[in-house]
Amino acid sequence: MKFFTKYNQNIALQSEADGLKQLHETCQKAGVTLKIPEVIKLESGQLTLTLIQSRQGNTEQYKILGSQLAKLHQIEQAHCGYEKDNFIGLNPQKNCISNNWGEFFHIST
Repeated sequence: MKFFTKYNQNIALQSEADGLKQLHETCQKAGVTLKIPEVIKLESGQLTLTLIQSRQGNTEQYKILGSQLAKLHQIEQAHCGYEKDNFIGLNPQKNCISNNWGEFFHIST
């Protein structure tokens, strides 16, 4: 098995590790067959993940990817949002738990 290590002293690595673990668990429980990098180790500003080799897909693989992404997005949750703030790249992303999807877009419903 090959690995990939990211280096950054920013807290973003902890958030990424947490999110990947949660996504991996959710996919496994729901039978979604997307490849999610497995968190191997997180320490001292280093996040080590399993390496997923990039390659050009074919039409059948794109269909499978699309159906599995759709399956992932059909998983019902008790609420909207995420319980912890995290990052998009190195940019902070504020999060909250809500029962109102519009709250994330400042829309009254």
